[in-house]
Amino acid sequence: MTDTLFADISEFQVPLNNSYPYQVLSIRVCDGTYQDHYFAATYVWMRGALGSGRVTFRIAYSYVGSSARIDLRPKLAHWSTAPGSSAVGRFP
Repeated sequence: MTDTLFADISEFQVPLNNSYPYQVLSIRVCDGTYQDHYFAATYVWMRGALGSGRVTFRIAYSYVGSSARIDLRPKLAHWSTAPGSSAVGRFP
């Protein structure tokens, strides 16, 4: 059995850069009402890392259960068109 190491990144960790050592990356989007302050920069870095092969698997998560929801689909589409990024898939 092989273990997979990865980090769970949010605004409480150091912003991502090319020294990130793992093939898997988990990032926090929001908790339903509060958007992570570093999410935009983290997401753009992650898309570039996926494109270059530095990261091979991503996890972007949000907490559920709040009655108010932040719709990040327009922002994700905008951030995914940044240089070095590829298109974002569909989000439910």
